[in-house]
Amino acid sequence: MSFKASNAEFDLLFVKKNMTRIFLQRLRVYLERHKDLFPYSELLKAFGGKMNLAVFACREDVADDMYMALLVQQIPCLRVATTNGRTGFVIPGETVEKVISAQDMVLKEKAAATRHNIMTGQQLLSGHLDPDKRNVTVISKLSKIEAYHLMKLAHDKLLLQNCAIDEMMDGSYTFSLYQEDTLKSHNKVTLAQIYLQMQLDLLGPYGDIIVEKTNRTIEMDQFIGSDFNIKKYNNGNKVAILGDKNNYMIIEEKRFEYGYIKEKDGEKIFVKVVEADRSLHDYPDRLRTCAMRISNPLILRDERDLSTIEYQDLSKTNSEIRYEISISNVLHEVGEMLLDRSREDAHIFMYGDTINILKNTIKESAKILLSAAGGICPYEYTTDQIESFRKTVEDNHLNLVPFHDAFEKMSEISVYGKARPIQNKETTVLEKDHGEPDEKELEEAEEAIDSQDLWMEWGEHSL
Repeated sequence: MSFKASNAEFDLLFVKKNMTRIFLQRLRVYLERHKDLFPYSELLKAFGGKMNLAVFACREDVADDMYMALLVQQIPCLRVATTNGRTGFVIPGETVEKVISAQDMVLKEKAAATRHNIMTGQQLLSGHLDPDKRNVTVISKLSKIEAYHLMKLAHDKLLLQNCAIDEMMDGSYTFSLYQEDTLKSHNKVTLAQIYLQMQLDLLGPYGDIIVEKTNRTIEMDQFIGSDFNIKKYNNGNKVAILGDKNNYMIIEEKRFEYGYIKEKDGEKIFVKVVEADRSLHDYPDRLRTCAMRISNPLILRDERDLSTIEYQDLSKTNSEIRYEISISNVLHEVGEMLLDRSREDAHIFMYGDTINILKNTIKESAKILLSAAGGICPYEYTTDQIESFRKTVEDNHLNLVPFHDAFEKMSEISVYGKARPIQNKETTVLEKDHGEPDEKELEEAEEAIDSQDLWMEWGEHSL
């Protein structure tokens, strides 16, 4: 949910740095209507004091990440958006330094989380990119959506560069990664935590939305994997792509255009922002960069569909972002409890086979989560620890009771290891209980994020 503004208002506020009295009045009414919620309640206090407001605009494809980064740091803010996808933020002037820090974090994370390769398990195992890596961890018995959402979380939260997804003969999917990444930690987040988050995301109140977004991403990955090959992908016919914020692309065999759609007098008008053809030396880079700027893309194999399809905003709502932050906070607390326990039972989490460490970590995490969903207090943890955890769940306004049965099943994760044989030496196999992955090829995909011009110039306004 964003505060809606016209293009003229947006230009006045974020380009000319002029906040009119009429806009301020509208803004105050909006904040009053939502004053029971953070961050609106805190931002509203600026109107009662002598605090300045500051504004900045950002590119539409990082707007959700920026908003979450601000909320995580408890920075009061308001998203201002136009119908054609431009996004800006209004914040208290005293928080500018903290916001600059958040901007830097988003920029670094976005660049580092760029998806480089989606491979098959066999490509990963054979050292397709790195011949020195020969051990792989495989999580099996996943649905297609589970596998791809787990991949997204691995890219976004673990900054994982290489992973693999395979469809098996029984219709299930596997998610594979290099074994050295299995216990990798980034900002105290591990594979065990994102596996649990994947389950909580899909079983939670926004599961249907995540499924729709994931299906769109899968199709886009396949198109990117074909290297935008129109002949192969759509029999040589144009491909149109519609994204959130009314962004669109039309891709032909030798040219493309990128822009946004606006409505005037009930008719849709296509405003071209970028147009390029293969005669340009950097054409492939331009094509990929524009494609990566489209959030939640919907691929249309008939260009005419762009004029008839209903626009749907799939950007994250405030409630979705709060739910995601709450899940992250709770799983972070679980991680802290496991760390405390590892000091007493180090052999469970710190020694032995990587696969067993992952299994134990997920099993113990599920046990802690179950204790806040109507389950018993696990004897390995003190009453004070469990009560503190339950308070964390309560403070984050999470109801874990509906997940009770799911937590019991989560502890039974199906995971095994595989190793590539060393030539002329005895083959090493860590586990082979679940059979060999099917070698059905998924096209390689690469994403390139254009990190330039993410932020526009700052402006400050006195109230």
